[in-house]
Amino acid sequence: MNDVEGKRSPHELIEYIRREEYGVDVDASEQEQRRSKSLRSKLGRTLKILAEDLYSKQTHFVLELIQNADDNTYLDGVLPSLSFSLSPERLLLVNNE
Repeated sequence: MNDVEGKRSPHELIEYIRREEYGVDVDASEQEQRRSKSLRSKLGRTLKILAEDLYSKQTHFVLELIQNADDNTYLDGVLPSLSFSLSPERLLLVNNE
């Protein structure tokens, strides 16, 4: 870890995630390694199913619009808001970024 800035380098962050979040390259018993591998596999299959289901729907673009608004940067003290207005001609999306 970079003690000067109190932040990890990209390489250190990736290694941290591999070890701490996914149990990759850690000193663990054979049983713990099998359990970790099984959980990673289940998580991967679950995320694949979720992604396929989410993007197979014709309305997935609405979730993308909400996610885009959530990704915005708001000023301190500003409560994010999002509104949708649907008319026969258009869908209007407004947020207060």
